[in-house]
Amino acid sequence: MKIIFEQETSYGWVRVLDDHNSGIRWLMSSGSTIGAEDLNTGRGLF
Repeated sequence: MKIIFEQETSYGWVRVLDDHNSGIRWLMSSGSTIGAEDLNTGRGLF
């Protein structure tokens, strides 16, 4: 996994992580996953 973006906000840490092994970009807030997209298509996964 590679950290693309990381910043502390009043809501906690916000991070964007690229997982090239699974082909997914993860959007996380503190320890919670709040979004994911396919790295190849940009399509939201949930």
